[in-house]
Amino acid sequence: MTSEIYIPGFTVTCLLITSIICIVAVLVAWYTVRSRVKFSQIILGAFSYVLVMLLENVLSLAAPTVPETGFVYAIYITLSMVVAREVIRFLAMVFGVKANFSNTDASVGFALGFAGMYLLICGAYYFNCYTTATEYVKTGMDAFVANTGSDAEEALTLLKSIAAQSGWQFVFTGVNRVMFLVREIALCVLIWYALTREQKQYYLLVPLMSLAAFLPDGLYQAEVLTSSYAKDLITVAVSAGIAFLAARQYNAREDQVAHFQIERLRARKRR
Repeated sequence: MTSEIYIPGFTVTCLLITSIICIVAVLVAWYTVRSRVKFSQIILGAFSYVLVMLLENVLSLAAPTVPETGFVYAIYITLSMVVAREVIRFLAMVFGVKANFSNTDASVGFALGFAGMYLLICGAYYFNCYTTATEYVKTGMDAFVANTGSDAEEALTLLKSIAAQSGWQFVFTGVNRVMFLVREIALCVLIWYALTREQKQYYLLVPLMSLAAFLPDGLYQAEVLTSSYAKDLITVAVSAGIAFLAARQYNAREDQVAHFQIERLRARKRR
């Protein structure tokens, strides 16, 4: 008989909240910029993120044998995430966005698809965690194992990972995912300025800022950093700094009056 796994009801509720946070963040971001971006830009961004996941798999298969804990592994994990994202981002921005669009908001549309795809995947994952945990809490261990059949071992592994975290840790993760969306939009805007406004310093600064943002997660996965709260708080702080820099650049370079006039014209047409 498999020993019971304790999952509080509060944790189950927080799994659902985290899933909602991830999905709603994408919808809110889209609604905010819907009149300034094109669907083709979003599709390009989403497809690019699929390529990121494929490249990450290739890098993991080609990885040298390293211990799965410790600082060396943390650096490897971090570099893998950064290289996969920044290579695909740069190529897509050059040959997809810059080659077909002429305004800065095109980079925002691309980023919405790029980061939004990840958040939707996260939302689906946490909803799956919620349904699995709900079924387990309702039925108990014996019935749960019987109902899952051949997938019982995988389902139990998922339950153990859920039980290892508190509800608040999941909620903090959801907030972190929202900041991921904000950060990726900011980085795409800065790369756009590097490509179109002769701001060459961002060719170097964007990968470095991405590295700084992913390092806490790499340290946490490698068990160098043991607190998920510290990991999320550091990541959110770095993401906020990147967003602040991009917002200052955007506000300084874009014609805000023209944006406002275009929005008013579009609002009149909708009425």
